[in-house]
Amino acid sequence: MDEHTLLVVSSDLSHYHPYEEANRLDSQTRAQIESQDPSIRPEQACGAHAINGLLYWAKAHQGRVHCVAACNSGDGPASKDQVVGYASFTVEL
Repeated sequence: MDEHTLLVVSSDLSHYHPYEEANRLDSQTRAQIESQDPSIRPEQACGAHAINGLLYWAKAHQGRVHCVAACNSGDGPASKDQVVGYASFTVEL
């Protein structure tokens, strides 16, 4: 890999929790990701295995993980009863 390489991992975070609970759960997951803790579970993010692989890679290459943005489906006009969490991260070497 060189400076022209872009690696993309895509995943939702929590699924179908009430708005406040989803915010709490997703905040914990984001903290794990930013601290490069590769023990994300599928109930935290459907792409947990891909995220954990990226975190192992980032740590091995001394990368820095940063959350760029975070929200959930309840932040828009949708119901706040059962939301899906989202976040975007960068890994800088």
